[in-house]
Amino acid sequence: MLSTIETRGTILVVIALVVSGTESFSCLPGCVCTGVNITCTEKDLLSIPEFRDINGANIVDLSGNQIEEIDLQDLNWKGIEQLQFLYLNLNSIVFMHEKAFVVLRNLEYLDLSNNYLEYLPSRMFETNGRLATLNLAGNFFGNNVPAIVSNTLLKLDLSFAKITHFGYENVKHLPKLRDLNLQANNIVYINPAIFNPEISVILSYNTWACNCSTIEVYNWAAQNRDRIEVENPIKCMNSKNYIQMFNRSDPYPYKESCNIDEATFGIANIKKLSLIKGETREAIRSHIERIQIDEDEEYYARATALFSIVVILIVLLAVAVGGAFGFYFAYLVQHRRRHNVRTDRLLSLT
Repeated sequence: MLSTIETRGTILVVIALVVSGTESFSCLPGCVCTGVNITCTEKDLLSIPEFRDINGANIVDLSGNQIEEIDLQDLNWKGIEQLQFLYLNLNSIVFMHEKAFVVLRNLEYLDLSNNYLEYLPSRMFETNGRLATLNLAGNFFGNNVPAIVSNTLLKLDLSFAKITHFGYENVKHLPKLRDLNLQANNIVYINPAIFNPEISVILSYNTWACNCSTIEVYNWAAQNRDRIEVENPIKCMNSKNYIQMFNRSDPYPYKESCNIDEATFGIANIKKLSLIKGETREAIRSHIERIQIDEDEEYYARATALFSIVVILIVLLAVAVGGAFGFYFAYLVQHRRRHNVRTDRLLSLT
């Protein structure tokens, strides 16, 4: 009986220690703190809150606020070294000090998506020795594509980030990167050689140029469809309009034709070139010239037809206006005659 009581007492002590250890951090008014989580979402916070002590917490969620910057001392909380997950998404962040996250030695997941970041220091996460996932989607990087330095990063999300290009300099310092999301950006071309064979890449819905370089990218994507994701049907951007290039399941007929010349004929010519696969270079060049002549003749024919339609419309309008004026003039003459008749009758009566 005594051993049972002692056992139960020991269990209660252990539970008390666990509970006290996991809830030892201080919680701010308006936030929710349970177990190892601190949640302060959608509280209209304008800056990082000042937690005195978060010892025991490994998840902090500050998403959905109005935080605009993260300075050097903003994350200088007691016990923050244990933090593993930090959510700062859906804020208004425009600036972050390059050493703002230096104390987060155990950080594994960082979400900075849907902010207003236009620039990110390349060595900002170099000291975060356990960082595995970084979400930067929905920012405004444009030409300032982050060239992150990290020996541990496995997953990087740069989707919907207004990125205009992506090159070797953006992946050369990420030796362990395995998942890269570049979906829905403004990329017109990407060199497949910059990626090692172990990386999975999402490239769907970019503003690809309508040329042979893009076809080479999609040939590469088709050969590696187990790890390279593109939209189907594939489209490119031409004169601010999306045009379907070809179906992902059958891109190969275009490859040989595009390897013949460096010209970027435009998508219509690329499609026509695919129909003459196997011909000699001279025959293909001759065919290209005929295509261009045909397109010029078609353009002039359309212009002539349009001009003729405009002339006909003008003539019809002139006829209509002339008829209206003639009708009105006839009406005036008839009205004048009737007036004269009435006047003559009145004079005869008097």
